[in-house]
Amino acid sequence: MRWLLVPAVVACLIFPSAPDAAADDPASELRKVEERQQEVEAMLAEAKDDLNRVYWQREQVKVYLQRAENEMYLAQSKHALLEEQRKGVQASWSQLDASARESEKRLESRKGQFYNRLRAIQERGRVSYVGVLLGADSYSDFLSRMEMLKTIVQHDVALMTVIRTDKQKLEAERAVAAAEAARLADLQAQVSEQAAVAAGKQAEFKQQNAALLEQEQALAAEVAKWELEWERLGEEIYEIQLRMKRQAGRFAPMEPLRGRPPITDDFGLGTDPIRGGSRNHGGTDFGVSRGTPVYAIEDGVVIARRYDSVYGNLLIVDHGGGIASWYAHLDGFNVAMGDTVVQGQQIGRVGSTGYSTGAHLHLEIRINNVKQDPMSFFSR
Repeated sequence: MRWLLVPAVVACLIFPSAPDAAADDPASELRKVEERQQEVEAMLAEAKDDLNRVYWQREQVKVYLQRAENEMYLAQSKHALLEEQRKGVQASWSQLDASARESEKRLESRKGQFYNRLRAIQERGRVSYVGVLLGADSYSDFLSRMEMLKTIVQHDVALMTVIRTDKQKLEAERAVAAAEAARLADLQAQVSEQAAVAAGKQAEFKQQNAALLEQEQALAAEVAKWELEWERLGEEIYEIQLRMKRQAGRFAPMEPLRGRPPITDDFGLGTDPIRGGSRNHGGTDFGVSRGTPVYAIEDGVVIARRYDSVYGNLLIVDHGGGIASWYAHLDGFNVAMGDTVVQGQQIGRVGSTGYSTGAHLHLEIRINNVKQDPMSFFSR
């Protein structure tokens, strides 16, 4: 829809209406400008919708990006922890290796003792336990030989048990070390995979964020362009309306300051800036710097140019029909008493004279000396 309206709007901006009969017919000119403003307003609304959509898309991507960064941080933290565990396992491996070598030495030593005993028995003629007992000379000799054989058998059994226990312990220690190494390797693989996935997400969301940011900036520029055009057309409509009022002989004032400065104090009931408490403010205050030019809001005649203890340097312009404009707290005047002024002519400069807390222009519009809200006459 927006792209269908663009050619029409651009054409209106590039090819303004020719100075034909429409120039002499402000009502027709007003309708055309209002139609153009409506088209621009539609373009502006759609651009704002697009900007809002892209903004929230980017906000969502930023959330995803933050999650990916958190996942990456977690993976890095796990990797650091596993590295510490790896160092611990490596130290355990060193200790186990030393213990294994020591166990192997003890095992070999005990095996040697056992084999030495077997060789000693063989060297003595392979004497059997029964033969030793039957060769006893007496009952007491028999008992002695029985005790000796019992001791030998017990020693042999104990020696074999120790050898078997040492071997089992060594195998168990090696199995524990192997299991720990396998567990560590598995965890390292998992963390590496998690880090790779997080890195991929991070790169993807960064790319999406950059693309959406570029769209957002382009749409923001488009919104600003249509806002400026909408405001320009509004000013044009206001000027046409003023011209129509003036042609009809009606009061059609313009603002007394250029650039639509901020209003620092509205018309009506408010708080006294110096004494405090409630007071009825009879005009509108515009906050601008000292020396800013002040312009006549409408054609008229200067009927007062004086200093007042409250209004400070005061200028009053009579516009006829019982309408007058008051310009207060001026720093200086640019017209004299009795001068005829035209709308938009500089008549003074902003100041802070009289009952004032700082540089500003106090404007009043009176009809038959009754104070009116100045902003009701302006297009804001």
